[in-house]
Amino acid sequence: MTTPCSLLPTAADLLAGQLAGAGDTVLAGWMERIKAMVEAADSPEQLRANILAAYDQLPSEQLAKLIELALIAAELAGMYDAAHDAGR
Repeated sequence: MTTPCSLLPTAADLLAGQLAGAGDTVLAGWMERIKAMVEAADSPEQLRANILAAYDQLPSEQLAKLIELALIAAELAGMYDAAHDAGR
C-alpha cells in the first residue's frame, strides 16, 4: 500500500511488476488480484479465505501454490512497510 505522503511503490507493487514483466499474463493477472487482496486483508487468515473464495475452481495443488505466493507477497509488503516506516 502506497502511503499518502510517498510515491514509493510497496513490495507487493514491485513483485507484481516483476512478474508482469516476465510475460506470463495469467500469473500477472493473478498477482494483480493477489496484490489487491494483500492490501485489503487484515490478517493472513482473511487473505487465505479471500483467495480460497476467488480461486475455488483451481485444483488443490495450484490453489496451495497461489496461497503460498500470496503469503510471500504479504510478508514482503510488511517487511517493506516496516523498513520504510523505520527510515522516516
